[in-house]
Amino acid sequence: MKRVFVAFCGGCKPEIDRRDLLQKVKDLLPDHIFQFSLDGDDPVACLLILNGCPTACRTSDFSQHKNRISVRGEIIGDRAVREERLSREVADQIILFGAGSRTGSP
Repeated sequence: MKRVFVAFCGGCKPEIDRRDLLQKVKDLLPDHIFQFSLDGDDPVACLLILNGCPTACRTSDFSQHKNRISVRGEIIGDRAVREERLSREVADQIILFGAGSRTGSP
């Protein structure tokens, strides 16, 4: 099973439903474990940072990690993605990261 670390922003200006997005991604990837802590010895395939808006306040907290997916409202990385496509795009990126190297605790 592949592990994915999940971080949420504070939700002060949400343009998307972050919890709903995570649930949809989980439904698409039932063989993955989504965790909310980087503690422990088990490496994670990638970091999923769910920011509700383009400000992306949580992304900078994890800038040292190479395998990260930053959702910033209806933006993934630097690409605009409609909300109804976000879950599929995020799931596809998680699959790509899972095929490559892994990251551990910072």
